[in-house]
Amino acid sequence: MRLLENFTGFLLDVQEPLQSLHDQRGDMARPDVHELTIGARGAARMHGSLLGQRQELELGTSRAR
Repeated sequence: MRLLENFTGFLLDVQEPLQSLHDQRGDMARPDVHELTIGARGAARMHGSLLGQRQELELGTSRAR
């Protein structure tokens, strides 16, 4: 995602040592966001009977990072 927006109307954009040279941008700093999302799900269902009654067991997991 690349966002360039002046949310506050701030007028002085101080040149930080690690920034590339730029003109005054107000607060229109350009944040670059890079993300990676990985997810997994799993489920198991078992059924049987116990003392003449139907029984079910379901297990599951979900993980997102």
